[in-house]
Amino acid sequence: MVDILSKSGKSKIAIFVQDDGLGNVGKTGVLKALKKRGLALTGEGRYQRNTVKVDTGVDKIIASSPDAIITVGAYKPCAAAIKALRAKKFTGPIINISFVGSKALAKELKGSSDGVYISQVVPSPWDNSLPIVKEYQSKVKAEEIGFISFEGYISAKIFDAALKKVDYKITSADAFKKEIESLNLDLGGIKASFSAKNHRALSQTYITKINKDGTFTYIDKM
Repeated sequence: MVDILSKSGKSKIAIFVQDDGLGNVGKTGVLKALKKRGLALTGEGRYQRNTVKVDTGVDKIIASSPDAIITVGAYKPCAAAIKALRAKKFTGPIINISFVGSKALAKELKGSSDGVYISQVVPSPWDNSLPIVKEYQSKVKAEEIGFISFEGYISAKIFDAALKKVDYKITSADAFKKEIESLNLDLGGIKASFSAKNHRALSQTYITKINKDGTFTYIDKM
């Protein structure tokens, strides 16, 4: 997210985060990415978990005069913050992490999603040119297709592959962990690999924009 913003000429980046461990981890990642590019955090706003009380956090961000904002949180408070930021005339890009729930955020924004983006950790679940997407689509109802359920489907495929390696007989948690850490799979157009130091499985991250009709489009620049 910081990479695409900085390459688009956005250097005054603020964050809006959930005030807990999730938000703190997100902030740490943003700070690390900013430092790598010789940038510093412009501003920060927070909200309390399980609330949509975003006004104080939004005001702090506006006061810092950013030209872009990264959000780390749930869809309802993030949507409320986006609406409040737009009401206060902030027109710059706002990028959310995939945790937000893409379909839920798009629905909550209802047509007021101009300049709103979401990072993704899996390819588009509507891109059936990939064999794994076609397989996934055959297993779920059309209205259930989405990034979150697709990520879950990929995770289940990986888990099953590890189980097959031990013939579905787990002798210990450590032994099973070792099997997972030795996996190197072609899942059907995407590859998943692990090691003792890498538990990510997939290495590519995508940025999508929310279209006015609630669909999503890949972007590589702003």
